[in-house]
Amino acid sequence: MLNVLILPILTILLISGCQSTRTLEIFTKEVERIPLAIELPPVELMEEINYLIINEANQEEVFAKLKEANIDPVLFGLTDEPLLEEKYIFPVLGPKDLLCGV
Repeated sequence: MLNVLILPILTILLISGCQSTRTLEIFTKEVERIPLAIELPPVELMEEINYLIINEANQEEVFAKLKEANIDPVLFGLTDEPLLEEKYIFPVLGPKDLLCGV
């Protein structure tokens, strides 16, 4: 008996619930764009890098000049032979890459 009452009430609620939908009006309105007033970042000035070519013939002379100028030498070694193991190959990072955190 209870099912006989519940079933018609549920169908009436479901049917009447669908009749009360409203149509949506979609419209577009163009908005004026405000120009951005963003300051540019300051230009970074990099230090001048002085490259010295050192080989077996001039190594003592170059290190003596650096010692006279009170400069701590930093040595990066290169060779004309290709490196055979991939673990020693790495990309040379430029200033932009160092700033961007690559």
